[in-house]
Amino acid sequence: MARLMIMLGAIFGLLGVAAGAFGAHALAKKLDPRMLEIFETGARYQMYHALALVLIGILVHLQPKAGFETAGWAM
Repeated sequence: MARLMIMLGAIFGLLGVAAGAFGAHALAKKLDPRMLEIFETGARYQMYHALALVLIGILVHLQPKAGFETAGWAM
């Protein structure tokens, strides 16, 4: 289970980076500044959750019975 959470966190991180790059390059000229700011906030939150999921995966590996698996699925 730990390996799955780490892999999902890495995939979600990749998607967060792709979304941020898409917003910075493709949407910068098409959206007004407020909407671009909202998009960038969403991409940033995606990265925070991806990093948290990787960390939870590591914690599941280190402490398998501490309830971290539930937290990982909640993420």
